[in-house]
Amino acid sequence: SRQTPKLVEFCKQIIWDCEVKEIILSTNSGQIGVLPNHAPINTTVDMGPLRIRLLNNQWLTAVLWSGFARIVNNEIIILGNGIKDK
Repeated sequence: SRQTPKLVEFCKQIIWDCEVKEIILSTNSGQIGVLPNHAPINTTVDMGPLRIRLLNNQWLTAVLWSGFARIVNNEIIILGNGIKDK
């Protein structure tokens, strides 16, 4: 089972919607890695790297300014205040 992250910048548009193997993001308590079947959580997202491991094992990296993440039912929704490709 895979996850489908959805990054939403300023709650205006979806800028990423794809199945992936893993996501690493910065939270107020440190970096967390999210794999399939992760426990449901809601967390704030701090400014820092957002790393996404694709199905072909390639990593994508961006900088997320800050925001909020919700992880539930193998889906991640990130409401971000800004994101920039690294």
